[in-house]
Amino acid sequence: MSNKKEILMESIDILIAERLKQLKFNRTLDGQIADVIDAINYSVLIDDSETSAKATNGLTYIVGDLVEILVENNNLTNKRILWKRP
Repeated sequence: MSNKKEILMESIDILIAERLKQLKFNRTLDGQIADVIDAINYSVLIDDSETSAKATNGLTYIVGDLVEILVENNNLTNKRILWKRP
């Protein structure tokens, strides 16, 4: 009985994870500035993967800064750096 319950719970987890991938909502991720591309574009590390993101509000960053990144509509191609984390 316990084994059936575990299998059912794992199946539910898989279904929920797949549904969440399809939802359009904003979320934030922690990142670190890896490189300065130009005045508003930066290369950032998110979970050991390097990607690009744009700065907002005219803020500037230096390599090594820890930042909060907004992912719009759960679309990783739409990323903006919100602010520097303390």
